[in-house]
Amino acid sequence: MKFQLFTAAVFTALAIASPVVSEAAEERDITARGAADTVSLTEETELALELALTEIFSIPDEVLLKGDDATNAWLIENGFRDGDKSVKEERDDGAPISARSEDASLAILERSDLEARGPLAVARCVYAITKTIATTFIPAAKLLRIKKYLKKLGGVRKTVLLLVRAKTKKQRLRIGGTALVNLANELFGIQSIKRACSNL
Repeated sequence: MKFQLFTAAVFTALAIASPVVSEAAEERDITARGAADTVSLTEETELALELALTEIFSIPDEVLLKGDDATNAWLIENGFRDGDKSVKEERDDGAPISARSEDASLAILERSDLEARGPLAVARCVYAITKTIATTFIPAAKLLRIKKYLKKLGGVRKTVLLLVRAKTKKQRLRIGGTALVNLANELFGIQSIKRACSNL
């Protein structure tokens, strides 16, 4: 299976929780700041996030608009998921994103400085994301929301730099607006990913 399976699993698991934000609120202060382009980060973490988001971004909108069955078929057809295995539905903490505490949406990069994280911890987190994409059902509507946030934030690369740079919800809101906050909740709200990645 392609390494792109990694991205499909992450977004499959994240599809369960949907943000509740008005379109007008999302439009405010969403543009990614240029300062994020100069941030130097741990290569493994940055690469893992970028690969996952790139794979999700590669799913055509036309496929996602056709629904979950068409999306699953596309993921299988393009090597993101094994066709002979069934996918499971893994729910997050069950609360609407707007009602979650900050602790419930801990991002991969919120615990401490990236340099202090060991390669084994990063590998566990990357594996959890990959496994989730490969084996977990993520609704097409959630994938569409993720793609929308990626576009609003200026693409995959800028979004990755912003996610890694913003360690708290307040920082995410300041540097990326509600689009970055909602994207982080979509990505890091899955229990299996949170368990594997929260010690980073």
